[in-house]
Amino acid sequence: VTYKTNEGEETTAFAPLTVVCDGCYSNLRRSVNDNNAEVLSYQVCYVSKNCQLEDPEKLKLIMSKPSFTMLYQISSTDVRCAMELFPGNIPSISNGEMATFFKDTMAPQVPPEFLKIFLKGIDEGAQIKAMPTKRMEATLSEKQGVIVLGDAFSMRHPAVASGMMVVLSNILILRRLIQPLRNLSDANKISEVIKSFYLIRKVSICYILIYEHSKTKYYLKIII
Repeated sequence: VTYKTNEGEETTAFAPLTVVCDGCYSNLRRSVNDNNAEVLSYQVCYVSKNCQLEDPEKLKLIMSKPSFTMLYQISSTDVRCAMELFPGNIPSISNGEMATFFKDTMAPQVPPEFLKIFLKGIDEGAQIKAMPTKRMEATLSEKQGVIVLGDAFSMRHPAVASGMMVVLSNILILRRLIQPLRNLSDANKISEVIKSFYLIRKVSICYILIYEHSKTKYYLKIII
């Protein structure tokens, strides 16, 4: 970091350990590794306001076509309605095609107990947003003294809601490795910590998907 003191003197300071954690749109990623994010699909969503789902702590997953639809509570009064669409098959948001698609194609597939909430946001003109879902494998940085965390480091499909869990797990691993060090000025020790971190974090996490079916409902449970 290069900065100026109160006296106007320019000074450069170096850190023995730099942690990069600036998200999926990371500006620093390309400086430390050659990871490239692959766009898998787009999550298209809007918010239905002033309503509440029954059992609001649980996400409602509907096995619809062309892809799944989700409803989940994001505050005491707001429900987010979302679905996944794939490149090349995305109606325009700006000219109203997307709102029509939600109403005419998706709404008939929504179970009756959720339909009123699903349509509420569309009928009230809620803003529809599309966000890319990305996949990016983790790659150890070749830069000495640099470690990358979070979506700047690796990404997975957001439907399994594992991104925050992974970064918190990585932080705990890194903390345990750094704690025994008396200081961070030993570049070799820091290099060993980074390599150990990369190996330890690769222990796989297993997701078991369980579908439960009744006459009127489908459930999806994600067990970690």
